[in-house]
Amino acid sequence: MIANLQLMQYHCVMHQQNVCAKPASLQNVMKVIVKILNFVRPNVLKHREFQTCLSEPELEYGE
Repeated sequence: MIANLQLMQYHCVMHQQNVCAKPASLQNVMKVIVKILNFVRPNVLKHREFQTCLSEPELEYGE
């Protein structure tokens, strides 16, 4: 019984570390996305092309 309790406590500590580690990587992803959008947005033609690209079906990696 004590071994199971120790294992559960260890599992919870590992889970907390994983949960806390994820926002840092999400923040890095968001920085890249904002940087791309800030680059594309000022030029209307590029913005239209970008919107068209996003709205087209995924031809190469389709379902």
